[in-house]
Amino acid sequence: IAGFNAEQIDALKPKAIAGFNAEQIDALKPKAIAGFNAEQIAKATASALSALNKKQIKKMAPEAIAGLTKNHIIAINPKALKAINAEHISNLSTSVIRKMDNEQLEALPVESFAGLGSEQVKKLPKSFLNDINKDIVDVLTPEAVRGLRPTQITAFKPSAIASFNAMQVARLNPKTIKSFSSNQFQYLSSDSITGLQPKQLKKLSRDIFVDISSKQISSISPKSISAIRPRILNSLDNDQITGFTSLQLRSFSAKQVKKASSDFINALSKTQLVAFRTGSRSSRFIEEGIQAELIQLLGNTQEQGFL
Repeated sequence: IAGFNAEQIDALKPKAIAGFNAEQIDALKPKAIAGFNAEQIAKATASALSALNKKQIKKMAPEAIAGLTKNHIIAINPKALKAINAEHISNLSTSVIRKMDNEQLEALPVESFAGLGSEQVKKLPKSFLNDINKDIVDVLTPEAVRGLRPTQITAFKPSAIASFNAMQVARLNPKTIKSFSSNQFQYLSSDSITGLQPKQLKKLSRDIFVDISSKQISSISPKSISAIRPRILNSLDNDQITGFTSLQLRSFSAKQVKKASSDFINALSKTQLVAFRTGSRSSRFIEEGIQAELIQLLGNTQEQGFL
């Protein structure tokens, strides 16, 4: 067996692979390991695959990795997993990801996490996410971040939260955003805040806005600003209100304008006030209000005409 090459391994039937033991797997050269396919790997015993080493894993085809089962992964030495790359990871089933322990997950190279998909991320344990570092967060794709569940995000330390970028934040599930603690939210960078979407902002609690900084407020996209509930806007203090840009204020919804408290309006600077009063949506709200009054007036006039 030690003399087998990739072509010979590829020619073996899956049933034959099922008869391999740990000593035989250990004897295979890395180049021979490259001949395995997913169907063959799926038939191998967990005890046999426990002999896989780092050099062998490195040569294993990404498609072959797809054959690993949850019973297989439990048996594989964490040291061997140090050779896994992003393509390998992308081929692992969600059931395999779910069975990996912290020692195995921590052994994975940082760059390999770029291969995770959203469904795989959903299976990552909170115990691992509690110590996830910023380097791993940096390589997660926006699509992968979309898979983070509310119960998972609560495990993230502030340093990991600080590593999110705008595209990642934009893909977070609104329910996950809702689960951010006030402390976690404070660590979102100004750049990442620009990624917040209307559906996400609607989910943010009032507690989040108690500690939100003026710099974070100024980073919210004008297209998303109209999603902030009026009662939350009215709860902001003067320092926070200074963060609103003219473009944001011009983008306020009719409801936000109508329900803006006198305290909120009085806290606006002259420049902000001009933007608040002359914004396209504000103007439209005023025009709609005038039209509504005219319609009501005409209606009353017609009624009087009938009397």
